[in-house]
Amino acid sequence: MSLFSYSTLSIDNQQLPIPVTHLSSIYSSSRNSVIIFGGEDADYLWTNQLMEFSLTNKTWTTLNTSETLPMRDGHQCCLISDKSEQVEFILYGGSTSTTGNKELEVQLLKLTIKKGAKTVQVEKLLKDSKALKSAPPLRRFHSMIYNDEKKELVIFGGRSLKEPAEYYNDLYTFNLETKQWKMIHDNVEDNEEVPSRRAGHSAVFDRDHSRMIVFGGFTKRKLDEEGEDEDMSNYLFIYYNDTYSYCFETNEWSRLFTVPFTEQDEDGHNLPTSRERHQALINGKDMLVLGGWSYGGVTTPDFLYKLNLDTLYWTKCELELLKDNNESVSAPESLARYGHTCELANDKIVIFGGRNCTNFECLNEILVFDSQGKKGESKKRLEMAKKPKMKNSRKPPTKTVTNVEQAMKENAMRFDSPKSPKESTSTGSSTEEKPKKKFGLKNIFNKKDDKNSSGSGLDMQEVLAQKNKLKKTEKTSSGDPWKSVFK
Repeated sequence: MSLFSYSTLSIDNQQLPIPVTHLSSIYSSSRNSVIIFGGEDADYLWTNQLMEFSLTNKTWTTLNTSETLPMRDGHQCCLISDKSEQVEFILYGGSTSTTGNKELEVQLLKLTIKKGAKTVQVEKLLKDSKALKSAPPLRRFHSMIYNDEKKELVIFGGRSLKEPAEYYNDLYTFNLETKQWKMIHDNVEDNEEVPSRRAGHSAVFDRDHSRMIVFGGFTKRKLDEEGEDEDMSNYLFIYYNDTYSYCFETNEWSRLFTVPFTEQDEDGHNLPTSRERHQALINGKDMLVLGGWSYGGVTTPDFLYKLNLDTLYWTKCELELLKDNNESVSAPESLARYGHTCELANDKIVIFGGRNCTNFECLNEILVFDSQGKKGESKKRLEMAKKPKMKNSRKPPTKTVTNVEQAMKENAMRFDSPKSPKESTSTGSSTEEKPKKKFGLKNIFNKKDDKNSSGSGLDMQEVLAQKNKLKKTEKTSSGDPWKSVFK
């Protein structure tokens, strides 16, 4: 068991950023600072705040720009150069305040912070009609990484800006030397080796293996095509916890059948819970997955997982909060959030912003995690171990994985295609009811299924259950986790 400690930084007597979610950020090692941009505020309004937090001085500074930046959220940001003389990063995508001006909506903006300069220089990278016309369709909640080996930005997936939304699984690159877009492939259907259409997923550049790793995300489908586009109870939201790799040497996708952790959690899970609008980063040989949203929110016990990129083993991580007096306590529910940013800063992980999964409060606090988890048990886990076991407990039995092959087989079964629960026999009038297979999320909308069987191959009991969960969430929550998605 890996145990990660974190603390909340106390920052007094200065102007703080407004609380935001769906923002972007970079970490500059040469400046030892985290720079944030944009996002939506507590009232679901776009912002264009550009601020820098110095990890050395623990201070926030507002950065002025050579021209006004469009307000936006659901965009992405990549660091492309980090030198003592200057820092360069690129913004792309998202919902913007320039709606209707296609040239600005698809524009890539390069921001340059020169040492000692009082103004951040803004440059538009798409300067000719060819580059503008070849740009990907407008999108938000996509992923973007920088492949410094090829000097290319890599954009995958996302969703359109207007409702009813179209979800993408196309792949584009932008070469920083030629300043031209290239479509690697268009949207792909019915290919198990390619991630299905999705948004709100994460992507990281695994430099050691020259590949991009994509995890999680979500999509949605209308249950009644004649229903209102804005009626969220008319949608089925589908969340993913699958993992894919795109190899830059072969230009091929592959599904990664990761190995579950050996011990089930209290809910019977042995893989990370499905999620979107989370964050992921590379930390040595591991990919860390932090936070996110799913039905009811990703809870604090499910906040942090790590995947070893060599062995493909998942580990569920425990968390403890360090107080000012260095006393450690179990991580509170207030940790759970989505739409935040996350940066690896030397030996620390810095998290900023997002919305709380319980009360949907917009946040502007800074959390600092120890990037190297230690072996051990949290106080909460130790306290639970001391409690006498209840008789007739309904907790699912702990399953131990005996070998990698068996673990991979069990993992693959989680993604079986849906099948009709009943099939008539060819002789007689009796019917044989086959065991009901729990379908995985990846093929939930398999277009090859008979549309006349049970709602396009869907398990309608599951559909109704998800609809009821959604209605319950709408009635009981003070906020709306999907409001910005439908904006």
